[in-house]
Amino acid sequence: MSLLRCINCDIRVTRIKRHLLANESEALRNVFRVWTYPREATNSDFICQACWELGNAQVTGANSLVNEGKPGGHHNICIGCGRSILKLSSRIILRENRTIDEGPIIDIISSWIHPRQVNPMDFICHACRQLAIDATQQDTEPTKHHIPA
Repeated sequence: MSLLRCINCDIRVTRIKRHLLANESEALRNVFRVWTYPREATNSDFICQACWELGNAQVTGANSLVNEGKPGGHHNICIGCGRSILKLSSRIILRENRTIDEGPIIDIISSWIHPRQVNPMDFICHACRQLAIDATQQDTEPTKHHIPA
């Protein structure tokens, strides 16, 4: 099963209101192409309601976030499973004082979210981190099926 995620903030949109990018105006699609660059936003991608509202505000000029990075409608999202981590045990992925053992874990997580890249503001929940640790100990190539649904 493929996880439906917002192209902008990466929240799972399986159970929340979402918009198919193909059904939106060219101006709104261009806003999301800029916000998600270098990742390519395609017409088959989804956006959550919060990001859709931010994008529409940008198109109409009601939003002053002109190319100031990627604004997201949702924050504190696990990049592994797309769930909110506000009430979960979690940690930041790219820490300044990381150990040598964390390199392979970061590589596993990167392969899960490819073509998106891990950035210093990304968090991962305990369950996804444990799956990444287990995958490094098994010396197997992880697949998206290892990500908790």
